[in-house]
Amino acid sequence: MGSLAESPFGVSPQLECRLTPPGGRVISLKSPFLFRRIPWKNLSKETATNLCAAVRQLGSAIAVPISMMEQLPAAATPLRIAQIWSDHSPDLAELEMSDLIELNFCSEKSAHAEENKQYAGAESVVSWPIDVLDTNSLVHRVAMLREVTEHKIPIGFAIPAGNVQADVALALACQVDFVVLTWSPSLFDDKAGSSSTISVADALSEVRLAKSNYSANGGGDELKVIIDAPLGSVEDFPKLFALGAHAWCGQSAIDALLRQPQAPQPNIGYSGMLSSYSASKPATSIQPQLLERLQTYVKSLEYVVARAGKVRPSELANNLLCTIDA
Repeated sequence: MGSLAESPFGVSPQLECRLTPPGGRVISLKSPFLFRRIPWKNLSKETATNLCAAVRQLGSAIAVPISMMEQLPAAATPLRIAQIWSDHSPDLAELEMSDLIELNFCSEKSAHAEENKQYAGAESVVSWPIDVLDTNSLVHRVAMLREVTEHKIPIGFAIPAGNVQADVALALACQVDFVVLTWSPSLFDDKAGSSSTISVADALSEVRLAKSNYSANGGGDELKVIIDAPLGSVEDFPKLFALGAHAWCGQSAIDALLRQPQAPQPNIGYSGMLSSYSASKPATSIQPQLLERLQTYVKSLEYVVARAGKVRPSELANNLLCTIDA
């Protein structure tokens, strides 16, 4: 991925998102992307491998099933996100094979139901229950997770963008390394009792308030904020960082590519990777298309950072750019 070291601005932006667990090595996302929700069971082996290879080339992380991870060639092995749900948790061996751990406050079944609402015949609103009794219980859970992973793996929360300030304050109290704010068309907001309509800009404003209050009480501010919401345009990508985000979940870009007509290929899903596989007709690789699309986002961010005379996106002033909505 090219830099702007030789550009007229004379600045070489550093775009990586660095996650530093208490006792482990720094996990650096060379490109500020995460990929959390991929429909693996609908993908062929070749498409899945190409997708992982693209994420590796970007230097990003993806939530990939461990059964698939074990089958990938070394050149296609990306940073891996392990996801813990209220109804499903990976075993210790799987956690140790991961680079990031994401703790979700809902069941995996509920999450899939929520995602499927965009399709015909979807069910009614699904709530997102936090399955711990209080802050102390959650702090204890995170501490136990730190201990079993020897404090070496970054841990974060995935939280629906409803009560953002309170939820980020909770994440700060638990001293996690990152938080993913997620949006959904029918997201349940337990404060208002209705669907959330909070914009990305307003959510990040609440994040800044929570961090400011935490710092005022003597707390440190190492929490990285990742946004999981579709972007209206490439120009919206730099605005996320000017508003305080550190990375973006880019699976909406992947989804757009997967919806494009592809060459016929067996729809075996990732479970079929455990058996022999041969395609009657080579599939069109999405790897170059995905890289081109996401590198367009990166270059827009590089340009804005360099134009502002900064080195890191976090140095951008939020009044330099217009706000964006989810």
